Amino acid sequence: MTGERLVATGNTMTFLGWLISILSYGLTLLLLPVVLLVKKRQPVSSVAWMLAIVFIPIGGAVLFLLFGINRVERRKASKSRSTEQLAEQRPQFAAPLRLPRDDDRPETRRLMRLAQRLTDTWPTEGNDIELLTDTNRTLGLIEQALLGARESIHLEYYIWQPDKTGTRIRDLLIRKAREGVRVRFLYDGFGSFWLTKRFLRPMREAGIQIATFLPGQTFRERWSLNLRSHRKITVVDGRVAFTGGMNIGDEYIGRSSAFGYWRD
Repeated sequence: MTGERLVATGNTMTFLGWLISILSYGLTLLLLPVVLLVKKRQPVSSVAWMLAIVFIPIGGAVLFLLFGINRVERRKASKSRSTEQLAEQRPQFAAPLRLPRDDDRPETRRLMRLAQRLTDTWPTEGNDIELLTDTNRTLGLIEQALLGARESIHLEYYIWQPDKTGTRIRDLLIRKAREGVRVRFLYDGFGSFWLTKRFLRPMREAGIQIATFLPGQTFRERWSLNLRSHRKITVVDGRVAFTGGMNIGDEYIGRSSAFGYWRD
């Protein structure tokens, strides 16, 4: 009798397991393709997600929920409206700018049209561009520009390490903020995960404005780990700017024993 009850219980658990699996699989097949088709995305992306869902039902669904849904569409739409409003006012502040002289070369005209459509601004002349390939020299030039700041400093970085390099630049920013320079700092919540409140506190106390891109503090943000800000930008007084692949940290100037010397 005992053996028969054990067998019955085992069969019941097996049946429930199969039932849960079938229901999960059915819901996955019914709901997620609808989401994939309703959302505006590339056909190749939709097909790839559908194949993942079909062949890996539970795992594919979890991956889709983590990486397949754009959860910032509303905020993006709001930003787009702000950009459109700014574009409408463009003639008011763009008129005094010196526009490039007419160039008859087709490749130049195509490049100018591309730049205008991508940025919604007109190209201007009188700019100098220098290609920097040595990270130590680049960091030195950034520090030199920061030291010479008179009005404003704007920084946006994916990775900012709280090591010797990151601390040195932080202290330089604090110094400039105390001199009256307006300093703003935007960092990525995932790439700069190691930036602690203790590290940032002196910056805030000096009056530096600090913001985090998707810090992952809310449940909604934790589902957007793949959405990051990989920008590395320093702008000084609205006149000098640095951008590229170099973040702020010892490893980017060859001072990390784990990485050695490398370029990014």
